[in-house]
Amino acid sequence: MGLILAGERSGVGKTTITLALLAALTSWGERVQSFKVGPDYLDPQLHRWVTGRGCPNLDTMLTSSQYVQNCYHYHTGNVEYALVEGVMGLFDGPSSTAQVAKLLGLAVVLVVDCGRLAGSVAALVQGYARFDPQVPVVGVILNRVASDRHSELLRAALAPLGMTIVGECRRQTELHYPERHLGLIPPTERENLAPWRRALKTLGQTCFAWDVLRPLLQVHSGGNPVPPWLPLKITHPLRIAVAWDEAFNFYYDDQLALLRCAGVELYFWSPLRSAPLPTEIQGLILGGGYPELWAEPLSQRQDVLQNLRQRIRQGLAVYAECGGLMFLGETLITSDGTAWPLVGAIPLVTRMMPRLTLGYREIIATLDTCFVAQGQGVTGHEFHYSQGVNPNFPAIYGSATLHASYIHCHWGGCPQQVQRFLDCVQQGAAQVV
Repeated sequence: MGLILAGERSGVGKTTITLALLAALTSWGERVQSFKVGPDYLDPQLHRWVTGRGCPNLDTMLTSSQYVQNCYHYHTGNVEYALVEGVMGLFDGPSSTAQVAKLLGLAVVLVVDCGRLAGSVAALVQGYARFDPQVPVVGVILNRVASDRHSELLRAALAPLGMTIVGECRRQTELHYPERHLGLIPPTERENLAPWRRALKTLGQTCFAWDVLRPLLQVHSGGNPVPPWLPLKITHPLRIAVAWDEAFNFYYDDQLALLRCAGVELYFWSPLRSAPLPTEIQGLILGGGYPELWAEPLSQRQDVLQNLRQRIRQGLAVYAECGGLMFLGETLITSDGTAWPLVGAIPLVTRMMPRLTLGYREIIATLDTCFVAQGQGVTGHEFHYSQGVNPNFPAIYGSATLHASYIHCHWGGCPQQVQRFLDCVQQGAAQVV
């Protein structure tokens, strides 16, 4: 079956508790597959850091109900346990944790922030448990419990409900993990995480009722699962670069997996540190990330910027989203007002703003790109603090060999567009040959 860990709202500690459970299972040598509900890029990086396995996203808005089901069954085909981290509150959002729980037939354990609760915890838990009979809330985890007396009050309040308490976590400052404007800081940017990993493992091993959790987490997958994405066609070997460093690291695991499955060789390339793109690279994917935090060193990479600008003019197939779009622009104006020149491949100036642009989007392309045809719709997600200064700059910009947009797309949900991009890469490769 498997288990979904849900929050009664955002910020209750479900990511920390998810990581603690994963750390404990991993320390015991168990094979566990984690997932993340929704479009988040950062929590899956922490999951991967703990388990050593990719963490696929389960999002019916960016893909489909069928894709989410197939994705879950595919990735749990060779593991013993499955743990899904929810998004926001249990019933929040168009692709909610509750919706995914119903779709996959998973039980739910609710994480409750008890920091300012005592007897009222019973009303809260009862409300969540009864709100939708098709969403089985089978247990709760009491988080941020202050003392033994506080624990007694909480447990006494919950006792009449018959709700199983599967864990209790006290307030622990050593488990604090820093955040910034787009969420948690990726583990690749943190130094000396060993103490934090040990604290997670200790929390996971000592604060939960594993005799209750293990049967809930256990999966019984059989047969030979097939990938959830539709097969892609390439006629000859392709080598595509993927920008990957502190400035660019927002990628869904399935996006890279489906390319590998099609036979594409991925070349991980750092705009911050690598030499200019090798001549044998036939395509480039520039994902999102934090170019605004690395604008100065990126701007100083003149050889890389000039080479990339020239390669794009020569017809290199490029897919860029959000941070990648900003990088390809002429200038990035950071929050202190400094203007940093960047690639200059597209006529765009971006500026950091104080307000977040966030949400699912359905965009109709007004021109042809290497990813989408004019008039075709694409579903994606926006999550950024920058905006284009240029008036009337299109939501999707590009050409026959370029696609650039603020919209993050899950490639498992748009196979036609992915095939269009690969066809473009193949055409360019054939011309070189």
